[in-house]
Amino acid sequence: MTIGKWLWVMLAMVVMTARSSGQTATEPPATRPEAEAGGESGEGRTAAPAAPPARAGHETNAPPANLRAAMNDMLDVVYNLKNEFADPGNMDLTLRDLATFQRDVAVCKLHAPPAIGRLSGEERADELNSYRIMMSNLMRTSLDLEDAVTEKNVEQAKKLIAQIEEIENDGHQEFVPP
Repeated sequence: MTIGKWLWVMLAMVVMTARSSGQTATEPPATRPEAEAGGESGEGRTAAPAAPPARAGHETNAPPANLRAAMNDMLDVVYNLKNEFADPGNMDLTLRDLATFQRDVAVCKLHAPPAIGRLSGEERADELNSYRIMMSNLMRTSLDLEDAVTEKNVEQAKKLIAQIEEIENDGHQEFVPP
């Protein structure tokens, strides 16, 4: 049996097992019945609490796999922040969105924009340094925004969201080709 056929067989077995147990393959182990009951090999273990339900536009909490996905996620989060941060009832949601935004900034720091990847030599090094500085400033601003939200300082939060949008626009002008 070739490796390709073996992989398909294994995938089919995982899908059939998930279907027969009523679970999806992507459902976290902590919410599966065997995890809650301790399972065969997990006697005495307690399951981690289930994640809160996702809202529209945030179906999963999986980290983005690449720069484009992280940037798109950041755009969505900024849009959500602008609409929710001023309502004290949305504090938990806003803080979760900020954590997601910070995670996405960290993912973006791991990747260079394609425009930089096409450069070489000293020009590439300079642009990469500029990109890293911009992403670090974005992370710092998001941390300041988190402090403002936690302190319920709406005016400061408005200023910081505007600053995040300014960094975003500057970055897209500099690193995204037309």
